Amino acid sequence: MKKTLFFILSLIFIYPQSMLASIISVTPENSVVQPGELFSVDIIGQEFSDSTDGGGINVQYDSNIIQVESFSFDPLWEFFSDAGTIDNIGGAILNIGFATFINTPPEDFVIGTLLFRAGETLGDTSISLTESLAVGGFSVGGVKQTVDFSAGQVAVIPLPASAMLLLSGLSFFGLSFRRN
Repeated sequence: MKKTLFFILSLIFIYPQSMLASIISVTPENSVVQPGELFSVDIIGQEFSDSTDGGGINVQYDSNIIQVESFSFDPLWEFFSDAGTIDNIGGAILNIGFATFINTPPEDFVIGTLLFRAGETLGDTSISLTESLAVGGFSVGGVKQTVDFSAGQVAVIPLPASAMLLLSGLSFFGLSFRRN
């Protein structure tokens, strides 16, 4: 009984935090946009147990629904930053790479911001993230770090016709009230 209790306590208190997986995700997780609208999402790092030196990611999306306009890095990544290759035909940004000498704090941090334009095609798409093997994985002190990836979701929907009708009616009343 004492050995079991000791084992459980040692797992709770001694288990190294570096063994826990960190998360790279998109925020906001869910976006609803109009056709032709520009919108942005941040790629963030969460639950890193120690400062990360950098890493590499790929981004995938449905290019029939959204298109990437640009990717910009947070100034934190001062040593190396490569925005990768934007492929709006295939729906991907490949080999985004970044590194720092300053080292990020162990709390949440921003990697960069993606600027998208919604297409005229209505529908839903995910913004999926994967590790870029060409750039190399995430590392802490030169040691590879285990990272989980969390996707975001985007819905492109038109402005409802009833809302347009309401706006035109209010405009008409506003103009007629102003004339009187």
